[in-house]
Amino acid sequence: MKVQKDSKDELLALALLGAISGVSFLFSRVAVEQFPPVLVAAIRTIFGGGLVLAYGRIIRQEVRWRGNITIFFVVGILNFAGPFVLYSYSAKLIPTAYSAVLNAMAPLISSLLAWLVLKETLGAMKMFGLLLGIVGVVAICFDG
Repeated sequence: MKVQKDSKDELLALALLGAISGVSFLFSRVAVEQFPPVLVAAIRTIFGGGLVLAYGRIIRQEVRWRGNITIFFVVGILNFAGPFVLYSYSAKLIPTAYSAVLNAMAPLISSLLAWLVLKETLGAMKMFGLLLGIVGVVAICFDG
């Protein structure tokens, strides 16, 4: 299978995003020793949002604030600020690796909740991906 240039760029961007995301847990662990967890979460959220807005400007993606501000606010609180506050508090209590594993489990838990609560169908490939993710988390946890 030949990898196209666009695919290589996308893989590089994905690897960079993964590295940035992983380092953020280490940053949180160190930062909560000096600053309140809510402040750490706020800085993380503002920094991440700023990067997304900057990227949007680079690719000339228009942000339609009017009519969408409520949606942006709710999604921002539920998907970013809320979890980041919880991760910042947990950074004082559990090892950094556990925080990263819990974060990695978010798509798995979301898929299970969508199946249980929203009655979303899980086809064979989705079920396989879900099981593979769970096996990966278990393997990491048992490996130490």
